[in-house]
Amino acid sequence: MSIIKANGAGEQSTGFYDFEIENSLLFNGSGGLRISSGEANTSYWTLSVWVKRHKFGGNYATIMSATNYGGTYSTDVIGFGSANTMYSIRGSNANSFTGHAGAAVVRDPTAWYHYCLRNNNGTVTRWLNGVQDSTYSVSGTFVGIGRSGNHDIGAYGGSSESYNNHFSLAEFYFINDSGFNNDNNYDYSQFAEFKNGVLVPKENTLTAAQIGDGGWYYEFKQTGDNADSSGVGADSSGNNHHASILGTVSAHCRATIDTPTNNFCRLNNTGRRYGQSYVGTFSEGNLKVAPGGNATNVFGTMAINQIASQGGVYFEVRMDSLDTNRTYFGVIGDNGADNACAAANAGGYSFPIKGMLSNDPRGHFGTNTDGSSTDLRTGNTAFSDGEVIGIAILSDGKFFAHREGTYLKDASGNVGNPSTGANPIATIDLTLGDWVPYLGYNSSFSINFGQDGTFQGNETSGGNQDANGIGDFMFAVPTNCLALCTSNMAEPAIGPNSTTQADNYFGTLTWSGDSNNTRKIATGESGITGTVDFTPDWSWIKTRNGGANGNDHLLLDIVRGVDSFNGLTANDGQIEGLTEAGSTWVNFGDINNFETGGFTVQKGTDASHTLEGINLNSHTYVGWNWKLGGAPSADNSESAGETPTAGSVKIDGSNLGSALAGSIAATRLSANTTAGTSIVTYTGTGSNATVAHGLSSAPDVVMVKRRTGGTGFWSYWGTQFSATTDYIYLNTTAAEDTGGATITNSTLPASTVFSIGTSSFVNASTDTYVAYCFHSVEGYSKIGNYIGNGDNDGTFVYLGFRPTFIMTKRSVGGTSDWIIQDSVRQTVNPSDSWLRPNSIAVEGTTSPDLDLDFVSNGFKIRNNGTNSNISGSTYIYMAFAEVPFKYANAR
Repeated sequence: MSIIKANGAGEQSTGFYDFEIENSLLFNGSGGLRISSGEANTSYWTLSVWVKRHKFGGNYATIMSATNYGGTYSTDVIGFGSANTMYSIRGSNANSFTGHAGAAVVRDPTAWYHYCLRNNNGTVTRWLNGVQDSTYSVSGTFVGIGRSGNHDIGAYGGSSESYNNHFSLAEFYFINDSGFNNDNNYDYSQFAEFKNGVLVPKENTLTAAQIGDGGWYYEFKQTGDNADSSGVGADSSGNNHHASILGTVSAHCRATIDTPTNNFCRLNNTGRRYGQSYVGTFSEGNLKVAPGGNATNVFGTMAINQIASQGGVYFEVRMDSLDTNRTYFGVIGDNGADNACAAANAGGYSFPIKGMLSNDPRGHFGTNTDGSSTDLRTGNTAFSDGEVIGIAILSDGKFFAHREGTYLKDASGNVGNPSTGANPIATIDLTLGDWVPYLGYNSSFSINFGQDGTFQGNETSGGNQDANGIGDFMFAVPTNCLALCTSNMAEPAIGPNSTTQADNYFGTLTWSGDSNNTRKIATGESGITGTVDFTPDWSWIKTRNGGANGNDHLLLDIVRGVDSFNGLTANDGQIEGLTEAGSTWVNFGDINNFETGGFTVQKGTDASHTLEGINLNSHTYVGWNWKLGGAPSADNSESAGETPTAGSVKIDGSNLGSALAGSIAATRLSANTTAGTSIVTYTGTGSNATVAHGLSSAPDVVMVKRRTGGTGFWSYWGTQFSATTDYIYLNTTAAEDTGGATITNSTLPASTVFSIGTSSFVNASTDTYVAYCFHSVEGYSKIGNYIGNGDNDGTFVYLGFRPTFIMTKRSVGGTSDWIIQDSVRQTVNPSDSWLRPNSIAVEGTTSPDLDLDFVSNGFKIRNNGTNSNISGSTYIYMAFAEVPFKYANAR
């Protein structure tokens, strides 16, 4: 599977952030800051800070605390609890503590959160990324944040300080003054604002008086030791509340350039895959790792592809302590299929797609899985402890490495030069999918993606930057190469800084039924949640609760027609046409068929069928919606009143033309070539055939359903399966079938057509069919598979975006349900509100078998159950984006 760049993608981005944060402060468990305030107002205050978490769990991961050192000291704490939720405790003078936990589990290490907490006279409100997470009340006599005395940042005070503070902080505000009341407090919007669905920081507009005599504003731009304007805790508010250092805040922790507006790659401490039996010990903001044993495989949080497309990427690895038998470093590829380590305890060479070196040195490249390698020992000596290695990979996949600034020779003895492209060690195929930095086996490493050329104070940085003036590298950066950070990523065509955003092509709506016989279900309407910023061409609707007879999944689209006579149900083999005593279940109106931002429903009246209507009182519903090319027309023109859509094809069979015609003529077709989604109808012939899909490249998935002539299962096949004859059914729990030549004609979809065999499920003579086609689009959608690891610390799947919709299915290793989860029905992690396309069952929320985290660059399985993470089983997935990783807030 190759990830397709949407039309127009590739140029580096500029200008999204109206205010860019320059620096952050890394807390690594060894120290914090202390501020002494003479003010006293424990009843009215506001705290705002950006946080990037590097380690999870433990007691009181403290952002800020205040302690009264009386006979029995008492402490107030703001931070994260052991369950990884936003957490605060209030300690009384009797040393009795009351804890208040937020709703969201906060354990995404790959991007930045915004944390805001406000106390208005005992009513405390929290916001996470601009969304209210919780509110609670406090009363009684408390020592209180806002007291006269010491406040500690990154430290839990008491008889002695403790530093469970493995995070980075940026833009730290504390608003407090003895004269303040609720008129002087703020919500999150004073410090951040939403821009095209992304929470972004706002430039400070508060005066010293508005911040207050007991408040401060820390930008963390300074590096000095003193509690003054040159110190690491310099106060920019004008109130001169400069912080002193508690414990040790090392030089490499200060004024770091990883920020909410330029997020740097780090090592992913949650990024496990099948074949990884041991977990590394991460430190120094996840830039340092020690092995947990053999097969400790470690991955970066950021794929190199979007940055390499600008010319190349460069990063540095320090060999802290090498296992001279097996040490591997470089990158591994994720082509959406067969991307896991071949076996438990295997070395890095067992990843099927890779570009890495071992300590000999040898090169491990390509798809070999047997440990075969390129012998690089001629002219190159083995690596040793303490050496710094640079990795450079150019846009054409040429791979180079240096030792202490001198580039290695290739297998023929020629010295490499990434600035000219001469004599690479090897060439890797970057079109195969996502390639992420990799460190492995049983060695200790420190790594620099551009944020710390000292390797945590172990080296003297050369202060080198890339061509965009970004980074702090020990050695010179090759001419064509860039640091691994979001500022250097290519601009995705579908994203918040582009002409169109993800919610222009996919969106989810939820509603509660009200028994109104004609009701508009659309963004902005009363009682509707979710965002659909387009007129849908395809809607998939499911009842979430209740119903005496269960509830079908109803699929309606602009190609087949949108009333109930054209309805299909995902969970069974029934042919098209839910007549239900003549009642119309869905009516999308007379103009453009679908409504702007959604659709209009009729409640339905016949409770004898499992559909049971889609606006009944006391029922809740979800609708997943896609934008295609619009209603098919004779000449690909727009319908009356329709806005022209770029990147679309919408024509009927008589006008498909030779470029879109297969051996079977499509009868109607609507395609969104930008978003990689199309629907096509055709009439079967009973003979092996091809059908046009209308997309700009080969689909990764084709999903076909028989419409007339007899029942027929939903057939689903594509690039995430191991053979061209493999397929699976959408409406059953069965694993994939490997004997599907009569379904797929033993042929993967091609650039203009997909192939079908002679099965009646896809091609009975004179019967009609519909095919739904998808291919991955960088930053917007991804289709692939993963292999379960059988652990509650489950497999991590890199998507390159923060997902809003994920559909998964166990395909090899046994049966399971299909599962759909989305970010509208479950707004916080873990996501455990699931629906099953193969079943009429209502929404499930309690099974631990289905928990996963939606994170800024993909999803993380958080259980070991049948439906998501059996060890060695293969699971297929289809995911759509909320926002590309380049701009995503952590979730």
